[in-house]
Amino acid sequence: MSARCCRPAVRQSFSHRSSVRQSFSHRSSVRQRPSRCSPRVPLVLILAALLLASPYPDGPVRAAFARPTAWAIKSSSEANKAWLEANQPTSEANASSPPAKTTKSGAYKSSPGPNKSTSQANEWAFLFRTRWADNFRPVRVRVPLPKLIGGLEDKKNRLAKTERRYLGQATGPESIAWDPRGGGPYVSVSDGRILRRKADDSDWEAFTHASPHRTSALCDSRTPKLALEAKCGRPLGMAFHPTTGDLYFADAYYGLFKVSSAGGPATKLVDVVDGERMMMCNDLDIDAAANAVYFTDSSSRWARRDFLPLLLEGRKDGRLMKYDIGTGRTTVLVDKVAFANGVALSRDKKFVVFCETTYLRCHRYWIRGPKTGKKEVFVNLPGYPDNLSLNPRGRFWIALNSRNSLFTALLMRTPDIRGALLRQRFGYTIAKGTSEQLASGILVEVDENGKITDVLEDKKGERINQLSEVVERDGKLWLGSVVNDFVGIVDYSIR
Repeated sequence: MSARCCRPAVRQSFSHRSSVRQSFSHRSSVRQRPSRCSPRVPLVLILAALLLASPYPDGPVRAAFARPTAWAIKSSSEANKAWLEANQPTSEANASSPPAKTTKSGAYKSSPGPNKSTSQANEWAFLFRTRWADNFRPVRVRVPLPKLIGGLEDKKNRLAKTERRYLGQATGPESIAWDPRGGGPYVSVSDGRILRRKADDSDWEAFTHASPHRTSALCDSRTPKLALEAKCGRPLGMAFHPTTGDLYFADAYYGLFKVSSAGGPATKLVDVVDGERMMMCNDLDIDAAANAVYFTDSSSRWARRDFLPLLLEGRKDGRLMKYDIGTGRTTVLVDKVAFANGVALSRDKKFVVFCETTYLRCHRYWIRGPKTGKKEVFVNLPGYPDNLSLNPRGRFWIALNSRNSLFTALLMRTPDIRGALLRQRFGYTIAKGTSEQLASGILVEVDENGKITDVLEDKKGERINQLSEVVERDGKLWLGSVVNDFVGIVDYSIR
Protein backbone atom coordinates (compact mmCIF):
# COMPACT_ATOMS: atom_id res chain seq x y z
CA MET A 1 0.00 0.00 0.00
CA SER A 2 1.66 3.24 -1.09
CA ALA A 3 1.79 6.39 0.99
CA ARG A 4 0.21 8.26 -1.88
CA CYS A 5 -2.72 5.92 -1.95
CA CYS A 6 -3.39 6.41 1.74
CA ARG A 7 -2.87 10.22 1.67
CA PRO A 8 -5.99 12.11 2.74
CA ALA A 9 -7.94 13.57 -0.14
CA VAL A 10 -7.75 17.31 -0.69
CA ARG A 11 -10.58 19.05 1.01
CA GLN A 12 -13.27 20.28 -1.24
CA SER A 13 -15.81 22.88 -0.53
CA PHE A 14 -19.29 21.87 0.45
CA SER A 15 -20.74 23.50 -2.61
CA HIS A 16 -18.37 21.66 -4.92
CA ARG A 17 -19.09 18.35 -3.24
CA SER A 18 -22.79 18.93 -3.47
CA SER A 19 -22.53 19.84 -7.13
CA VAL A 20 -21.05 16.50 -8.05
CA ARG A 21 -23.48 14.57 -5.92
CA GLN A 22 -25.34 11.88 -7.82
CA SER A 23 -28.83 10.66 -7.24
CA PHE A 24 -29.35 7.39 -5.39
CA SER A 25 -30.87 5.75 -8.42
CA HIS A 26 -27.95 6.72 -10.60
CA ARG A 27 -25.39 5.58 -8.07
CA SER A 28 -27.09 2.26 -7.62
CA SER A 29 -26.93 1.63 -11.36
CA VAL A 30 -23.21 2.26 -11.54
CA ARG A 31 -20.91 -0.57 -10.55
CA GLN A 32 -18.45 0.75 -8.01
CA ARG A 33 -14.78 -0.12 -8.44
CA PRO A 34 -13.18 -1.26 -5.18
CA SER A 35 -10.59 1.07 -3.78
CA ARG A 36 -6.96 0.16 -4.30
CA CYS A 37 -6.45 1.05 -0.67
CA SER A 38 -8.88 -1.63 0.56
CA PRO A 39 -6.97 -4.14 2.72
CA ARG A 40 -6.95 -7.72 1.55
CA VAL A 41 -7.68 -10.03 4.45
CA PRO A 42 -6.35 -13.58 3.92
CA LEU A 43 -8.99 -16.29 4.02
CA VAL A 44 -7.12 -18.12 6.76
CA LEU A 45 -7.39 -15.08 9.05
CA ILE A 46 -11.12 -14.85 8.47
CA LEU A 47 -11.52 -18.53 9.30
CA ALA A 48 -9.29 -18.13 12.32
CA ALA A 49 -11.35 -15.22 13.58
CA LEU A 50 -14.50 -17.31 13.36
CA LEU A 51 -12.91 -20.34 14.97
CA LEU A 52 -11.38 -18.31 17.77
CA ALA A 53 -14.71 -16.83 18.81
CA SER A 54 -14.78 -18.93 21.95
CA PRO A 55 -17.70 -18.88 24.41
CA TYR A 56 -15.28 -19.55 27.25
CA PRO A 57 -14.18 -16.67 29.48
CA ASP A 58 -10.62 -17.82 28.87
CA GLY A 59 -10.87 -18.17 25.10
CA PRO A 60 -7.89 -18.72 22.82
CA VAL A 61 -7.39 -15.07 21.93
CA ARG A 62 -7.46 -13.97 25.54
CA ALA A 63 -5.23 -16.89 26.52
CA ALA A 64 -2.68 -15.86 23.93
CA PHE A 65 -2.42 -12.25 25.08
CA ALA A 66 -3.46 -12.22 28.71
CA ARG A 67 -3.09 -14.35 31.79
CA PRO A 68 -5.97 -16.84 32.03
CA THR A 69 -8.24 -16.46 35.01
CA ALA A 70 -11.51 -18.30 34.50
CA TRP A 71 -10.00 -21.76 34.09
CA ALA A 72 -6.81 -21.03 36.00
CA ILE A 73 -5.03 -23.52 38.20
CA LYS A 74 -5.66 -22.87 41.86
CA SER A 75 -2.86 -23.23 44.35
CA SER A 76 -2.06 -25.75 47.07
CA SER A 77 -3.95 -28.96 46.49
CA GLU A 78 -2.95 -32.59 46.85
CA ALA A 79 -5.16 -33.50 43.89
CA ASN A 80 -2.76 -32.34 41.22
CA LYS A 81 0.19 -33.79 43.08
CA ALA A 82 -1.49 -37.19 42.97
CA TRP A 83 -2.36 -36.65 39.33
CA LEU A 84 1.27 -35.92 38.50
CA GLU A 85 2.36 -39.05 40.34
CA ALA A 86 -0.08 -41.09 38.29
CA ASN A 87 1.32 -39.60 35.11
CA GLN A 88 4.96 -39.94 36.15
CA PRO A 89 4.91 -42.99 38.43
CA THR A 90 8.51 -44.12 38.11
CA SER A 91 11.90 -42.75 37.25
CA GLU A 92 11.97 -44.97 34.16
CA ALA A 93 8.63 -43.62 33.01
CA ASN A 94 9.86 -40.11 33.69
CA ALA A 95 12.86 -40.70 31.51
CA SER A 96 10.59 -41.60 28.62
CA SER A 97 8.53 -38.41 28.81
CA PRO A 98 9.28 -34.72 28.16
CA PRO A 99 10.43 -32.92 31.31
CA ALA A 100 7.58 -31.54 33.38
CA LYS A 101 7.69 -27.99 34.60
CA THR A 102 7.67 -27.97 38.40
CA THR A 103 5.00 -25.64 39.71
CA LYS A 104 3.09 -25.06 42.90
CA SER A 105 -0.13 -26.06 41.28
CA GLY A 106 -3.37 -27.32 42.62
CA ALA A 107 -6.70 -28.66 41.53
CA TYR A 108 -8.76 -27.08 38.80
CA LYS A 109 -11.67 -25.00 39.83
CA SER A 110 -13.70 -23.59 36.99
CA SER A 111 -15.95 -20.58 37.22
CA PRO A 112 -19.53 -20.90 36.04
CA GLY A 113 -19.63 -20.90 32.26
CA PRO A 114 -21.66 -22.02 29.29
CA ASN A 115 -19.87 -25.35 29.15
CA LYS A 116 -19.35 -27.56 32.21
CA SER A 117 -15.81 -28.75 32.84
CA THR A 118 -14.88 -32.40 32.54
CA SER A 119 -12.05 -34.34 34.11
CA GLN A 120 -10.57 -35.03 30.68
CA ALA A 121 -10.60 -31.34 29.77
CA ASN A 122 -9.02 -30.48 33.11
CA GLU A 123 -6.28 -33.06 32.59
CA TRP A 124 -5.70 -31.70 29.09
CA ALA A 125 -5.26 -28.11 30.28
CA PHE A 126 -3.16 -29.24 33.24
CA LEU A 127 -0.90 -31.26 30.94
CA PHE A 128 -0.26 -28.21 28.83
CA ARG A 129 0.60 -25.90 31.73
CA THR A 130 2.86 -28.43 33.47
CA ARG A 131 4.36 -30.46 30.60
CA TRP A 132 3.59 -29.08 27.16
CA ALA A 133 3.96 -25.30 27.40
CA ASP A 134 7.75 -25.19 27.63
CA ASN A 135 8.23 -27.81 24.90
CA PHE A 136 5.57 -26.95 22.31
CA ARG A 137 7.24 -25.19 19.36
CA PRO A 138 4.94 -25.45 16.32
CA VAL A 139 6.22 -25.01 12.79
CA ARG A 140 4.46 -24.42 9.49
CA VAL A 141 3.27 -27.63 7.84
CA ARG A 142 2.01 -27.48 4.27
CA VAL A 143 -0.64 -30.18 4.33
CA PRO A 144 -2.37 -30.68 0.96
CA LEU A 145 -5.88 -29.29 0.74
CA PRO A 146 -8.55 -32.00 0.83
CA LYS A 147 -9.66 -33.58 -2.41
CA LEU A 148 -11.15 -36.80 -3.69
CA ILE A 149 -9.28 -39.92 -2.72
CA GLY A 150 -7.12 -40.34 -5.80
CA GLY A 151 -10.26 -40.14 -7.94
CA LEU A 152 -11.76 -43.11 -6.09
CA GLU A 153 -14.74 -43.14 -3.77
CA ASP A 154 -16.54 -45.92 -1.97
CA LYS A 155 -20.05 -45.33 -3.25
CA LYS A 156 -21.26 -48.50 -1.53
CA ASN A 157 -20.06 -47.22 1.86
CA ARG A 158 -18.86 -50.75 2.62
CA LEU A 159 -17.45 -50.12 6.08
CA ALA A 160 -20.91 -49.13 7.27
CA LYS A 161 -21.63 -52.88 7.23
CA THR A 162 -18.75 -53.70 9.59
CA GLU A 163 -19.36 -56.51 12.05
CA ARG A 164 -18.44 -55.53 15.61
CA ARG A 165 -16.87 -58.65 17.04
CA TYR A 166 -15.82 -59.10 20.69
CA LEU A 167 -17.78 -55.96 21.60
CA GLY A 168 -16.80 -54.69 25.05
CA GLN A 169 -14.12 -57.36 25.51
CA ALA A 170 -11.02 -55.61 24.15
CA THR A 171 -10.53 -51.84 24.33
CA GLY A 172 -8.25 -50.10 21.87
CA PRO A 173 -7.12 -53.08 19.75
CA GLU A 174 -4.43 -51.10 17.93
CA SER A 175 -2.80 -54.03 16.14
CA ILE A 176 -4.00 -57.51 15.14
CA ALA A 177 -1.88 -60.59 14.36
CA TRP A 178 -1.88 -64.39 14.08
CA ASP A 179 1.02 -66.65 15.00
CA PRO A 180 2.71 -68.86 12.35
CA ARG A 181 0.58 -71.85 13.41
CA GLY A 182 -2.64 -69.92 12.81
CA GLY A 183 -3.40 -69.26 16.47
CA GLY A 184 -5.12 -66.04 17.37
CA PRO A 185 -6.06 -63.39 16.83
CA TYR A 186 -3.72 -61.47 19.12
CA VAL A 187 -4.52 -57.83 19.90
CA SER A 188 -2.56 -55.05 21.62
CA VAL A 189 -4.93 -53.18 23.92
CA SER A 190 -5.07 -49.95 25.89
CA ASP A 191 -4.48 -51.43 29.36
CA GLY A 192 -0.91 -52.40 28.47
CA ARG A 193 -1.40 -56.06 27.57
CA ILE A 194 -1.31 -58.16 24.44
CA LEU A 195 -4.25 -60.53 24.50
CA ARG A 196 -4.71 -63.87 22.72
CA ARG A 197 -8.04 -65.35 21.78
CA LYS A 198 -8.60 -68.77 23.33
CA ALA A 199 -8.73 -71.76 21.01
CA ASP A 200 -12.43 -72.30 21.73
CA ASP A 201 -13.10 -68.59 20.98
CA SER A 202 -14.74 -68.21 24.38
CA ASP A 203 -12.70 -65.32 25.75
CA TRP A 204 -9.37 -63.47 25.70
CA GLU A 205 -6.36 -64.47 27.77
CA ALA A 206 -3.33 -62.39 28.70
CA PHE A 207 -0.32 -63.25 26.55
CA THR A 208 2.34 -60.70 27.50
CA HIS A 209 3.04 -57.09 28.48
CA ALA A 210 6.07 -54.79 28.52
CA SER A 211 5.87 -52.63 31.64
CA PRO A 212 7.68 -53.98 34.73
CA HIS A 213 5.49 -51.70 36.87
CA ARG A 214 2.16 -53.01 35.63
CA THR A 215 -0.33 -54.39 38.17
CA SER A 216 -3.72 -55.91 37.42
CA ALA A 217 -5.40 -53.89 40.16
CA LEU A 218 -4.27 -50.60 38.65
CA CYS A 219 -4.18 -51.30 34.94
CA ASP A 220 -6.76 -53.95 33.97
CA SER A 221 -9.63 -51.99 32.54
CA ARG A 222 -12.06 -51.88 29.66
CA THR A 223 -11.91 -48.11 29.52
CA PRO A 224 -8.78 -46.27 28.26
CA LYS A 225 -6.69 -44.62 30.98
CA LEU A 226 -4.36 -42.26 29.18
CA ALA A 227 -2.98 -40.89 32.44
CA LEU A 228 -1.77 -44.36 33.51
CA GLU A 229 -0.19 -45.45 30.24
CA ALA A 230 3.32 -44.51 31.33
CA LYS A 231 3.03 -47.02 34.17
CA CYS A 232 0.87 -49.70 32.54
CA GLY A 233 2.52 -49.52 29.13
CA ARG A 234 0.84 -49.29 25.74
CA PRO A 235 1.69 -51.95 23.11
CA LEU A 236 1.12 -50.77 19.56
CA GLY A 237 2.41 -52.53 16.42
CA MET A 238 3.40 -56.21 16.52
CA ALA A 239 4.43 -59.06 14.23
CA PHE A 240 5.43 -62.71 14.55
CA HIS A 241 8.74 -63.98 13.23
CA PRO A 242 7.65 -66.58 10.65
CA THR A 243 10.54 -68.93 11.46
CA THR A 244 11.05 -68.76 15.22
CA GLY A 245 7.46 -67.96 16.17
CA ASP A 246 8.63 -65.18 18.50
CA LEU A 247 6.39 -62.14 18.81
CA TYR A 248 8.06 -58.75 18.38
CA PHE A 249 6.11 -55.72 19.49
CA ALA A 250 6.51 -51.99 20.04
CA ASP A 251 5.49 -50.54 23.38
CA ALA A 252 4.99 -46.79 23.10
CA TYR A 253 6.67 -46.10 26.46
CA TYR A 254 9.19 -48.89 26.95
CA GLY A 255 10.62 -49.67 23.51
CA LEU A 256 11.01 -52.71 21.27
CA PHE A 257 10.28 -56.12 22.85
CA LYS A 258 10.32 -59.83 22.09
CA VAL A 259 8.43 -62.73 23.66
CA SER A 260 8.48 -66.42 22.83
CA SER A 261 5.53 -68.25 21.33
CA ALA A 262 4.62 -69.43 24.84
CA GLY A 263 3.97 -65.88 26.02
CA GLY A 264 4.79 -64.63 29.50
CA PRO A 265 7.35 -61.95 30.41
CA ALA A 266 8.71 -60.04 27.42
CA THR A 267 12.37 -59.19 26.85
CA LYS A 268 13.35 -55.61 26.13
CA LEU A 269 15.53 -55.33 23.03
CA VAL A 270 16.11 -51.60 22.70
CA ASP A 271 14.80 -48.35 24.12
CA VAL A 272 17.73 -46.00 23.41
CA VAL A 273 19.24 -45.48 19.95
CA ASP A 274 22.36 -43.37 19.34
CA GLY A 275 22.07 -41.98 22.86
CA GLU A 276 18.49 -40.83 22.27
CA ARG A 277 15.63 -42.46 24.15
CA MET A 278 12.68 -43.57 22.06
CA MET A 279 9.67 -41.57 23.17
CA MET A 280 7.02 -43.42 21.18
CA CYS A 281 8.02 -46.76 19.70
CA ASN A 282 5.19 -47.29 17.25
CA ASP A 283 5.06 -49.99 14.56
CA LEU A 284 7.24 -52.70 13.03
CA ASP A 285 7.62 -55.41 10.42
CA ILE A 286 10.01 -58.37 10.20
CA ASP A 287 12.38 -59.29 7.38
CA ALA A 288 12.97 -62.98 8.08
CA ALA A 289 15.56 -63.34 5.30
CA ALA A 290 17.72 -60.60 6.78
CA ASN A 291 16.78 -61.55 10.35
CA ALA A 292 15.93 -57.93 11.02
CA VAL A 293 13.11 -55.82 12.44
CA TYR A 294 12.20 -52.50 10.83
CA PHE A 295 10.43 -50.18 13.25
CA THR A 296 9.53 -46.55 13.89
CA ASP A 297 9.93 -44.13 16.76
CA SER A 298 7.32 -41.39 16.29
CA SER A 299 9.17 -38.67 18.18
CA SER A 300 12.26 -37.95 20.21
CA ARG A 301 10.36 -35.40 22.32
CA TRP A 302 6.75 -36.48 22.80
CA ALA A 303 5.24 -39.61 24.37
CA ARG A 304 2.05 -41.28 23.13
CA ARG A 305 -0.14 -39.57 25.71
CA ASP A 306 1.16 -36.32 24.20
CA PHE A 307 -0.15 -37.21 20.74
CA LEU A 308 -1.93 -33.87 20.31
CA PRO A 309 1.16 -31.62 20.59
CA LEU A 310 3.14 -34.24 18.65
CA LEU A 311 0.70 -33.97 15.75
CA LEU A 312 0.10 -30.22 15.96
CA GLU A 313 3.72 -29.20 16.47
CA GLY A 314 4.76 -30.58 13.08
CA ARG A 315 8.45 -31.01 13.85
CA LYS A 316 10.37 -33.76 12.11
CA ASP A 317 11.86 -35.68 15.02
CA GLY A 318 10.72 -39.24 14.22
CA ARG A 319 12.86 -42.10 12.87
CA LEU A 320 12.78 -45.31 10.88
CA MET A 321 15.22 -47.87 12.30
CA LYS A 322 16.52 -51.38 11.75
CA TYR A 323 17.18 -53.86 14.54
CA ASP A 324 19.53 -56.74 13.70
CA ILE A 325 18.22 -59.78 15.59
CA GLY A 326 21.53 -61.62 15.38
CA THR A 327 23.83 -58.86 16.62
CA GLY A 328 21.40 -56.76 18.64
CA ARG A 329 22.58 -53.66 16.80
CA THR A 330 20.12 -50.87 15.93
CA THR A 331 20.70 -48.55 12.97
CA VAL A 332 18.85 -45.34 12.13
CA LEU A 333 17.86 -45.51 8.46
CA VAL A 334 15.79 -42.33 8.14
CA ASP A 335 15.50 -39.42 10.54
CA LYS A 336 13.63 -36.11 10.42
CA VAL A 337 10.21 -37.72 10.00
CA ALA A 338 7.12 -35.89 11.31
CA PHE A 339 5.19 -38.46 13.40
CA ALA A 340 6.73 -41.65 12.02
CA ASN A 341 4.08 -44.36 12.12
CA GLY A 342 3.13 -47.58 10.29
CA VAL A 343 5.72 -49.93 8.74
CA ALA A 344 5.41 -52.75 6.19
CA LEU A 345 7.80 -54.59 3.87
CA SER A 346 7.01 -55.14 0.20
CA ARG A 347 6.31 -58.67 -1.03
CA ASP A 348 9.71 -58.93 -2.78
CA LYS A 349 11.45 -57.44 0.31
CA LYS A 350 13.16 -54.79 -1.83
CA PHE A 351 11.71 -51.83 0.05
CA VAL A 352 9.95 -50.89 3.25
CA VAL A 353 7.03 -48.47 3.38
CA PHE A 354 6.59 -46.23 6.42
CA CYS A 355 4.03 -43.52 7.09
CA GLU A 356 4.54 -39.88 8.06
CA THR A 357 1.26 -39.06 9.77
CA THR A 358 1.62 -35.28 10.08
CA TYR A 359 2.09 -34.88 6.32
CA LEU A 360 -0.64 -37.38 5.35
CA ARG A 361 1.73 -39.56 3.33
CA CYS A 362 3.86 -42.68 3.29
CA HIS A 363 7.45 -43.06 2.09
CA ARG A 364 9.33 -45.88 0.41
CA TYR A 365 12.83 -46.74 1.63
CA TRP A 366 14.84 -49.11 -0.55
CA ILE A 367 16.71 -51.88 1.31
CA ARG A 368 17.80 -53.99 -1.69
CA GLY A 369 18.76 -53.35 -5.31
CA PRO A 370 20.39 -50.37 -7.06
CA LYS A 371 18.34 -47.83 -5.08
CA THR A 372 19.38 -49.18 -1.68
CA GLY A 373 19.40 -46.43 0.95
CA LYS A 374 17.21 -44.02 -1.02
CA LYS A 375 13.92 -42.60 0.25
CA GLU A 376 11.01 -41.30 -1.83
CA VAL A 377 7.38 -40.35 -1.35
CA PHE A 378 5.30 -43.47 -1.94
CA VAL A 379 1.73 -42.16 -1.71
CA ASN A 380 -0.15 -39.05 -0.58
CA LEU A 381 -3.30 -39.85 1.38
CA PRO A 382 -6.70 -38.26 2.05
CA GLY A 383 -6.33 -38.58 5.81
CA TYR A 384 -3.98 -39.29 8.70
CA PRO A 385 -2.34 -42.72 8.27
CA ASP A 386 -1.68 -45.12 11.11
CA ASN A 387 -0.51 -48.70 10.53
CA LEU A 388 -0.23 -50.50 7.21
CA SER A 389 0.00 -54.15 6.23
CA LEU A 390 0.75 -56.28 3.18
CA ASN A 391 -2.22 -58.16 1.74
CA PRO A 392 -2.28 -61.45 -0.24
CA ARG A 393 -2.15 -59.56 -3.56
CA GLY A 394 1.13 -57.88 -2.68
CA ARG A 395 -0.58 -54.55 -2.08
CA PHE A 396 -0.72 -52.45 1.06
CA TRP A 397 -3.71 -51.78 3.26
CA ILE A 398 -3.36 -48.40 4.99
CA ALA A 399 -5.68 -47.48 7.86
CA LEU A 400 -6.57 -43.80 8.26
CA ASN A 401 -7.37 -42.48 11.72
CA SER A 402 -9.39 -39.54 10.38
CA ARG A 403 -9.84 -37.66 7.15
CA ASN A 404 -8.24 -34.42 6.06
CA SER A 405 -10.30 -31.22 6.03
CA LEU A 406 -9.97 -27.59 5.00
CA PHE A 407 -9.85 -26.60 8.66
CA THR A 408 -6.99 -28.92 9.59
CA ALA A 409 -5.07 -28.10 6.40
CA LEU A 410 -5.23 -24.36 7.15
CA LEU A 411 -4.56 -24.88 10.85
CA MET A 412 -1.35 -26.76 10.11
CA ARG A 413 -0.14 -23.79 8.05
CA THR A 414 -0.58 -21.36 10.95
CA PRO A 415 1.72 -22.30 13.86
CA ASP A 416 0.81 -19.25 15.96
CA ILE A 417 -2.87 -20.17 15.93
CA ARG A 418 -2.08 -23.77 16.86
CA GLY A 419 -0.06 -22.54 19.81
CA ALA A 420 -2.86 -20.26 20.97
CA LEU A 421 -5.44 -23.04 20.71
CA LEU A 422 -3.40 -25.49 22.72
CA ARG A 423 -2.56 -23.07 25.51
CA GLN A 424 -5.94 -23.12 27.19
CA ARG A 425 -8.94 -25.25 27.93
CA PHE A 426 -10.67 -24.42 24.65
CA GLY A 427 -7.85 -26.22 22.87
CA TYR A 428 -9.06 -29.56 24.17
CA THR A 429 -12.65 -28.82 23.20
CA ILE A 430 -11.87 -27.80 19.64
CA ALA A 431 -9.39 -30.66 19.17
CA LYS A 432 -11.87 -33.22 20.51
CA GLY A 433 -14.75 -31.72 18.54
CA THR A 434 -12.74 -31.59 15.33
CA SER A 435 -11.56 -35.16 15.81
CA GLU A 436 -15.12 -36.37 16.32
CA GLN A 437 -16.37 -34.35 13.36
CA LEU A 438 -13.69 -35.70 11.05
CA ALA A 439 -13.81 -39.23 12.46
CA SER A 440 -14.82 -41.66 9.77
CA GLY A 441 -13.87 -45.14 8.78
CA ILE A 442 -11.44 -45.00 5.87
CA LEU A 443 -8.94 -47.51 4.59
CA VAL A 444 -7.14 -47.49 1.27
CA GLU A 445 -5.42 -50.17 -0.78
CA VAL A 446 -2.22 -49.11 -2.53
CA ASP A 447 -0.28 -51.15 -5.09
CA GLU A 448 3.51 -51.56 -5.16
CA ASN A 449 3.82 -48.45 -7.35
CA GLY A 450 2.03 -46.21 -4.87
CA LYS A 451 -1.26 -46.07 -6.79
CA ILE A 452 -4.49 -46.18 -4.78
CA THR A 453 -6.49 -49.14 -6.09
CA ASP A 454 -9.41 -49.34 -3.66
CA VAL A 455 -11.11 -47.33 -0.94
CA LEU A 456 -13.48 -48.52 1.77
CA GLU A 457 -15.39 -46.04 3.88
CA ASP A 458 -17.93 -45.53 6.59
CA LYS A 459 -18.47 -41.91 5.61
CA LYS A 460 -20.42 -40.93 8.69
CA GLY A 461 -18.25 -42.98 11.02
CA GLU A 462 -21.34 -44.39 12.71
CA ARG A 463 -20.41 -48.07 12.51
CA ILE A 464 -16.63 -47.78 12.79
CA ASN A 465 -14.11 -44.95 12.79
CA GLN A 466 -10.58 -43.95 13.77
CA LEU A 467 -8.98 -47.04 12.27
CA SER A 468 -5.45 -47.99 13.31
CA GLU A 469 -4.81 -51.15 11.29
CA VAL A 470 -6.36 -53.50 8.76
CA VAL A 471 -5.27 -57.10 8.22
CA GLU A 472 -6.68 -59.19 5.39
CA ARG A 473 -7.15 -62.88 6.20
CA ASP A 474 -9.25 -65.53 4.43
CA GLY A 475 -11.26 -62.97 2.49
CA LYS A 476 -12.05 -60.85 5.52
CA LEU A 477 -10.67 -57.52 6.66
CA TRP A 478 -9.90 -57.33 10.38
CA LEU A 479 -10.02 -53.72 11.57
CA GLY A 480 -8.20 -52.39 14.62
CA SER A 481 -8.66 -49.07 16.39
CA VAL A 482 -6.85 -47.29 19.18
CA VAL A 483 -10.16 -46.21 20.74
CA ASN A 484 -12.93 -48.69 19.85
CA ASP A 485 -13.90 -51.53 22.20
CA PHE A 486 -14.30 -54.14 19.48
CA VAL A 487 -12.56 -55.63 16.46
CA GLY A 488 -14.22 -54.78 13.17
CA ILE A 489 -14.68 -57.41 10.45
CA VAL A 490 -15.68 -56.79 6.83
CA ASP A 491 -16.32 -59.49 4.23
CA TYR A 492 -14.01 -58.43 1.39
CA SER A 493 -14.82 -61.42 -0.80
CA ILE A 494 -18.06 -59.68 -1.82
CA ARG A 495 -17.14 -56.54 -3.73
